[in-house]
Formats: sequence, structure tokens, C-alpha cells
Amino acid sequence: MKVDYKKVVATALSEVGYQGTSTSSKYSAYLDKFKFYNYPKNGAASWCAIFYDYCVFVNNGEQVDKTRAILCEPNVDNCGAGCTQKVQYYKSKGRWISQPSKATTGDEIFFKKSNGAVYHTGIVVDWDSKGFYVVEGNTNGNKVAKKFYSYSDPKIAGFGRPDWYKYEDEAEKPAASSGSTKYIVNTKSDPLRLRAYGSLSAPTICLMKKGSEVTMIQDLGDWAKVKYKTMIGYCYKSYLKKA
Repeated sequence: MKVDYKKVVATALSEVGYQGTSTSSKYSAYLDKFKFYNYPKNGAASWCAIFYDYCVFVNNGEQVDKTRAILCEPNVDNCGAGCTQKVQYYKSKGRWISQPSKATTGDEIFFKKSNGAVYHTGIVVDWDSKGFYVVEGNTNGNKVAKKFYSYSDPKIAGFGRPDWYKYEDEAEKPAASSGSTKYIVNTKSDPLRLRAYGSLSAPTICLMKKGSEVTMIQDLGDWAKVKYKTMIGYCYKSYLKKA
């Protein structure tokens, strides 16, 4: 089944105001119970990255291995407990976003010092025409806090996007009662937007060029749920034709 990033965001927002210490939190203690990082982290590590993993983990049925895979984290010592490791994993899996204009709700945002070193992370919970609203763990005196950053803020290092749909096929079957489930993007000229959900106000995941092949997962009337490369999203069905 897929992980609903909206629920992950809701969990993060619900935790705003929690107070921990510099190296201890209820999030690291909770993940320690499941040996999420192989070695205990509560009392031993800063927990900003741990907070993000916690929000995903509790919305993924507390499945350790599958949550690690969604977050691009291998089953190795200290996996994902630090910002530097997490950035490396996202980049190695092709799920790193360097341009703020391509980031969206649910993405993990990373921050850098003036020398370029990544030191902190949070979760994008909303955005508007000026910038991002972010919930961060272990900030403002070791609290969970909500903050705002403009798109041009020099502290933004980039974003990681978990593979929310990695296990979706286990719960959903492609719509294939008759005919092919393979479709071709059939726009006149412009690329077709793959969106996070079936609405013109939904964030754009990527642009699909004319002639690109997609797999139909679900026919939703005006909208279609499709798989494009490794991404799953929604697009206008009228701009698709059977391959």
C-alpha cells in the first residue's frame, strides 16, 4: 500500500510544541523500540532527521524495512539518523530535488550552513506564492516548531522525496479488464502535468512530454491515476491515448 503523505504532514503538525532535549525525544525512543536504526539513538543523536522518519513510520503500519525503503535508507548502521546520510541516500536513488520550484508538500527539506554543510532538516507542510511552511524537530530550543522560508532563502540546501508509492501495487491492481493499460501522452504541444492528486490545484510532480508512455492504474472519469517511470500521480485522461 502507498503511504499517504497528507497523513504524514498531519502527524508533523500535530506534534508542534513538543519539547525534547538536544539528543533525546519521544520519537527517537519510539523508533529505538523497533531497532529502526539498528543501534539506539535516543540520548545519542540529534533528532531532526529522526522526527521526519517517525512521522512516516507511524503512517506506514510501523513496518521497519518498508519504511526504510520508502525513505531511501538501507539497512545499515545509523541509516537516516543524520542529515548527511539522508541527503546521500536521496541522491543515490534519484529522489533529490535541488530547485525549490519543484518541491512540494511532504518533501523532506534540508538546510545548509554558509560553508555548504548540511546540518538540519524538516518536512514541508504547505507552500504559497512566497515560500514554504515547514515543521522541524529539534529546533527553537529542542522543540518541534513550524516555520516559514522564502523560496530564495540561502539556507535551503535541497529536498528529498520519499517513494510514497513504492508498495502501492500490493494493494491496487491496474485497471485492465479489457484492452491495454499502456497509454501515450497525446497533448498538442505542451507537456502534460503529472499531479499529486486529481485537481488543477494539486502540486505538479513532473512534466510528461508528448509521446511519453504511462501505465493506467485507475480510471477516475476526467482524471486518470497513472504510473510514469517510477512516479505515480494523476493527469487529465483526455490527453492520453491507448498505446
